[in-house]
Amino acid sequence: MIVKKIIKNVAWLLMERSGKILASIFIGGILARQLGVEGYGQFQYAISVVLLFASLGLICGGEVIVPRLAQMPATVTMKIMGDAFSLRFGFAIFAYFGMMGCAFFTQGVNSQSLLIGILGLTVFFTEPFGVIIAWQQSRAQSKSTALIALCAVMVKLAFILFLYELDLRSKLLFAALWLLESILVAVGLLVIYRRQNERFFFGWSLNGIVPLFKAGLPFWFGLIAMYVFMRMDRLLLKEYKGVAELGIYSAVMQISENMTMVASAIAAVAAPLLIYNEEDERKLRKNVLKLAIGMFAVGLFGALTGTLMAPWIIKTLFGGEFAPAASMLGYSLFAATIVFVEAALNTFLLKRFGGRKILFKWTVAMLISLAVDLWAIPRWGGYGAIMGFASGYLTAVTLGCYWLFGTKAVN
Repeated sequence: MIVKKIIKNVAWLLMERSGKILASIFIGGILARQLGVEGYGQFQYAISVVLLFASLGLICGGEVIVPRLAQMPATVTMKIMGDAFSLRFGFAIFAYFGMMGCAFFTQGVNSQSLLIGILGLTVFFTEPFGVIIAWQQSRAQSKSTALIALCAVMVKLAFILFLYELDLRSKLLFAALWLLESILVAVGLLVIYRRQNERFFFGWSLNGIVPLFKAGLPFWFGLIAMYVFMRMDRLLLKEYKGVAELGIYSAVMQISENMTMVASAIAAVAAPLLIYNEEDERKLRKNVLKLAIGMFAVGLFGALTGTLMAPWIIKTLFGGEFAPAASMLGYSLFAATIVFVEAALNTFLLKRFGGRKILFKWTVAMLISLAVDLWAIPRWGGYGAIMGFASGYLTAVTLGCYWLFGTKAVN
């Protein structure tokens, strides 16, 4: 019965991620066609800045909350959720005003800083209200949250198609739809919670917040390092090569990053069955190795297929203006195969070591990638950014292999 419940829960999570991957690719294509290469580059730059600062709001993630909420009575879960929400919301305020201060200081008051400001408002609705998602995950009930996320992204897609039909090209209008999506998800999550509980969970206590903050710190620093690693290539590309090159590179990464989302989806499906429930150390490591090989094969198949179809994919989704992205896409897709291996190895870290190893891994990966980016991007633009992306993930995989094969079994 429990296994059946887990499988159903994972199936809904997989459906949600698959739907969001398809919608994201479609939305990216429409946005690129409407805004053009430079406009698309500016929009993606703003998203990168927002995601970078939004990582400051990732304190007290699901790794900390979900185990605490599992099998707890309603009064206890309500208190934990209230403390976690308050902690996340406080850090969201810090992240938003820090982001806007940097935007105004570096760019002044202009359309780009206003774009960042509108997109940045999403930080108040994503992580803070994500405590309800954690609550649902602790009860292995992801169906309702998955449906809310899918409905919200479909509403965003519908409005984007509406703007496309009207031939409206305002970046600020498109940014408002990102904000609308986050608000719809937050409201939907509140409705779910209120239907199953007598009152909301809002409230906080210092005695409850401090332990959550301490428990979340190792994961938090690791997530910040990971987000810096994943987004600094866009910031450096704009600095060294301009928004046009960034627009071309962003089109390439729109495809590659959505392919890597398949890796996280596979890991989310396989890990509870193959990794997290396995206590025998030798079988655990053997399962991780099998998962890594299988996921690498999936990534390699995707890279080969995508490379062969690259000109058609770019032209169909983004239009002729983005034609230079076709030759870059193949390199990016093959680099993305490393992500599939890393996602498999990461399940072992989560199972055996927790936040400190993850912090170390992403910090080293970030530093290696930054060094490569600073050397390669001024010389080769988007191709140099792909080199930085690949070098960072190769570093993460190397460390993951060391911890998998080079550390002593504790069985």
